[in-house]
Amino acid sequence: MNTNDLYLTGVLNVIDGVLNTTGVSTIASGAALGLSGGTLNTDNDLNISGIFNWGDGGLAGTGDINIGATGELDVSSAGTKTVSRNLNNNGTIDVDSGTLQLQNSFTNNGIIDVDSGTTFQVAGAIFTNASGGTIQGIGSIIPPGTGFNNQGTIRPGNSPGILTVNGDLALNNTSILDLEIGGTIPGTEHDQIVVTGALSGSAGDFGTLKLTEIMDKLGYLP
Repeated sequence: MNTNDLYLTGVLNVIDGVLNTTGVSTIASGAALGLSGGTLNTDNDLNISGIFNWGDGGLAGTGDINIGATGELDVSSAGTKTVSRNLNNNGTIDVDSGTLQLQNSFTNNGIIDVDSGTTFQVAGAIFTNASGGTIQGIGSIIPPGTGFNNQGTIRPGNSPGILTVNGDLALNNTSILDLEIGGTIPGTEHDQIVVTGALSGSAGDFGTLKLTEIMDKLGYLP
């Protein structure tokens, strides 16, 4: 199927074949596009203000992928989903299954949530979580060789849980590490972030550590 501009206001599920768009493609707020098979080929910008559920189908094309404040990109099938175009996130990226790999540099201004056993990877030159961005969950983050530059919030866990950064992590004065605590056992009684590479702070400033008691373990004193 070929079309110029695509402006989706309802629900569309691509299960086979190829959907080609040559103009701007928009998933409006309240709309949903499912890619459970086939290929979505967008030769211009893809603007997501609703829900884009990326299952077993393929995503191809050119132009930027722009996730708005109400938009959500859900990665919902195993394997590696590769994005080789610019991705701008002001909404939510949920990695519920498999790996989401970005080939270009990436600055996050929204929420990235990585579930257990899943991976969010930036293979481009630079990965920054901006001051308004949040990285959360219990999966793995793989930054490029230049490391992960965090200016925003890192929130490990799933009440509670462990988030792993497989590489270097650089913090600065606007960084917030948001942890829940209710005991001494990581992953079950308190949140934990595991950094396999170097951990550094800008001019020795590692930002803010925010601790919140787990509701069913109130009264714990570290």
